[in-house]
Amino acid sequence: MMNIISIINNKGGVGKTTITQNLGVCMAKNGYKTAVIDFDAQANLSYSIKHTLNKDLGSLLLKKAPITIEDFSITEYKNLYILPNDKDINGALFGRMNPADQLFALKNILKDLNTFDFIFIDTAPNLDTPTFNALIASNHVVIPVEYDIFSAIGIAVLYDNINSAKQVNADLNVLGVITTKVHKGRKINNEMQAPLIKHFKEVVFNTSIRTNEKFKQAQAEQTDIFTFESSFSEKRGSEDMESFSKEVIERLKKSN
Repeated sequence: MMNIISIINNKGGVGKTTITQNLGVCMAKNGYKTAVIDFDAQANLSYSIKHTLNKDLGSLLLKKAPITIEDFSITEYKNLYILPNDKDINGALFGRMNPADQLFALKNILKDLNTFDFIFIDTAPNLDTPTFNALIASNHVVIPVEYDIFSAIGIAVLYDNINSAKQVNADLNVLGVITTKVHKGRKINNEMQAPLIKHFKEVVFNTSIRTNEKFKQAQAEQTDIFTFESSFSEKRGSEDMESFSKEVIERLKKSN
């Protein structure tokens, strides 16, 4: 079964692109045939992963035809492919479509695809038409969240929207909440951890992505955390992403 997983939060700066990129690389490194889709108009994922450009996601959505692996761009990683975008995944693009097609555009072009073990979709920090496209096309959602009050409020709103998407996509499942930018010595982290676990219980992954400037440094050099940290004695980011990927696989085995 092909797992299509959207990385979603309507709050910006929580690490959606970082997780999409490095989780994709990690799965590919572990032998899984993996694709990532850049569904954010900022197109940061398209920059972060070096690739040989093939087709732009926006043009494929407008074309409407089901896609194959041949439509994906090849990256420098074995087993990893990308559907990049040219900063055109926005309301204007969907406004050019028939209204009846707008929410199903991504699902329709992916419908005949069974090539990959994983597809990870990076989304914008908005609960708009592109984000609903991702929800309707996916069978799982991962929610990155920081330990702060605004993230906690945002999750409640996000869950309402996920439940709305479930009215159209009954297969949609919240795979889990992953805490990011965690610094266990900070008071706010300790204060927010208890209520987050209380309200979302087993949905919260055991792994946390710790605060680590190397993630940004790696993206600036258009590389992944595993490659970037390979020359450092401390490999905090690599350890966190590897641990997270194992939890993702374990949860998928239970849910499939």
